[in-house]
Amino acid sequence: MAIEQVESVLIDGYEGRRTLELITAIYQSASLGTSVPLPLTAESPFYTRDAILKNATHFYEKKGFVKHFASNNITTGGNYETKDNQRKQKND
Repeated sequence: MAIEQVESVLIDGYEGRRTLELITAIYQSASLGTSVPLPLTAESPFYTRDAILKNATHFYEKKGFVKHFASNNITTGGNYETKDNQRKQKND
């Protein structure tokens, strides 16, 4: 739309690159447990796509499990119980 109507874009390439650099630095910090100075340099272990694939923690990989997990209840940390659940607890 911005190109068709000759308007300035909300996010230009420069800002997009800065955003991507920040996200990459956050991922690097989480994976390596260190502070990451910005801007990233070519020496960063996360500077290129290949370097990210080589060095990043793969959070989706299963590393452990919970033994004797007795409850299948999912909690949200808040008091989000439905009225039906509240009635059931009163009757128990």
